[in-house]
Amino acid sequence: IVHIIWRAEDAFLINDPNCRTIVYSNGAGTVLSKTELPPDDLPYVFLLKYPFGASKCDFLDADGSCIM
Repeated sequence: IVHIIWRAEDAFLINDPNCRTIVYSNGAGTVLSKTELPPDDLPYVFLLKYPFGASKCDFLDADGSCIM
């Protein structure tokens, strides 16, 4: 997974077959948004845009463990 700033936006190039899900969650751990990545969708470009006030973004493997 590579992070770049592109046109003043945070962008991630995901070419790791272990990355299966991108999840936005709030401080309490409640999932606010989830993007599933099929293995044949790589490489995948993801623009980081926090859709909800105070939230965080995690990149997860098939077991739900953070890989980044």
